[in-house]
Amino acid sequence: MAVGQGVLRAVLDVGALDAVEARLEQHEVARSAAHAGLLRDVLELHRVHTAGGCALATVAQLALLTRSSEFRAGALLADARLLAALPGALEALDCGLLSVEQARLVCSQLGPLDEPVQLAVWDRLQT
Repeated sequence: MAVGQGVLRAVLDVGALDAVEARLEQHEVARSAAHAGLLRDVLELHRVHTAGGCALATVAQLALLTRSSEFRAGALLADARLLAALPGALEALDCGLLSVEQARLVCSQLGPLDEPVQLAVWDRLQT
């Protein structure tokens, strides 16, 4: 923001601005970590369903549990599976290095690719 350049320093309470900006950043880091936890739980639900022979029920059950559409539930499962397969992706969400929106974008771009290509692109993104 222009405060760093001193342009608005005379009209803004810089201390209050810094405090609220820090809180907003903390909310986003917490949101990313919560999303990583959600994705891990989605994977666990799918594991339990698969072990019981009803893997096809995962999306419908997830939609009920998250009070969302089956479209969103299916996307969550697909994202969870893809991010779990990418080394360090869920951990990057945990610490806020990767935001929820960035994770969604990674999944939308890498999802259609073959696994070796996914891994190569993911590796390239980390460098």
